[in-house]
Amino acid sequence: MTLEFAHPWCLALLALLPAIAWLRGRAGDTAAVRYSSGALLRAIARPARHGPGGVRLFLELLGLGLLVIALARPRVEKGHSFDDSRGIDIMMVLDFSGSMDTPDFTVDGKKVTRLTALRKVIGEFVDRRPKDRIGIIGFAAKPYLVSPLTLDHAFAMETLAEARTSGGTAVGSAMLAAARMLKESDGVSKVQILVSDGLSNTGLPPLDAAKAVAREGIRVYPIEILERDESTGDIEKHLMHQIAMITRGQFFRAKDMDALRSIYSRIEALEKGFFREKRFRTYNELCPWPAIAALLVLVGELALRKTVWLRLP
Repeated sequence: MTLEFAHPWCLALLALLPAIAWLRGRAGDTAAVRYSSGALLRAIARPARHGPGGVRLFLELLGLGLLVIALARPRVEKGHSFDDSRGIDIMMVLDFSGSMDTPDFTVDGKKVTRLTALRKVIGEFVDRRPKDRIGIIGFAAKPYLVSPLTLDHAFAMETLAEARTSGGTAVGSAMLAAARMLKESDGVSKVQILVSDGLSNTGLPPLDAAKAVAREGIRVYPIEILERDESTGDIEKHLMHQIAMITRGQFFRAKDMDALRSIYSRIEALEKGFFREKRFRTYNELCPWPAIAALLVLVGELALRKTVWLRLP
């Protein structure tokens, strides 16, 4: 724990204190009554002058010195903190092809479609990110806007619940549409979470779209929904994996509800890590203490000057 000053240049004002002491000590108060000779009064008079070591002067200088120290803002670093006041912009890029209606996920002991399970997990994810703007691009043969980037998460979830499936899988076109939405935002961090259960079969080639998205500084987290008995194959050559590598994201695969929930939790943790790269130091501010001490000293000196140390000319 190290003491430091936020405005150390203010401490240069301490150099004025010796000059003040010298000026206050070299001359006394002006006489109220002039006499032709003060010899008769010298025996009973108290000296009008007081040197730099006088108690009154000492208290005055001490009070001024403490004020200067308070002005310099002494502080002790207490650690690092993170700027959580602003969230990130997240575009959900969701597959609404017909295969998402396959009822092979289990929620609360009941068989549900992939899309139903996905909606539930996204709802849980969004509830944990109240400061993030969430947008949704749906895609089948073509991409379309489900919800713009918004902090009104209830609206986004309502529009997601109304979206319906159709034919085709245009992964690349959907990524590019989501990138256009993110490009117009002023978020400090921009992310796409891409979910699909099939290969792209129409629209812009996904790898071309990934390169365009990467140029905008947008990370993509692709999630592939697999059949329970489907082989994972060589992940290095997988299209979704290549998209993640190009955009500095991470590729995931899910075969059931637990895996899907775990993936969204991992993405949440990863994004906190990226976002928290913007960290700043926090301090325990000590300036109130010398300021209060200075006030007490100066008020005390004034009180003594008007009472115990009261002088009459």
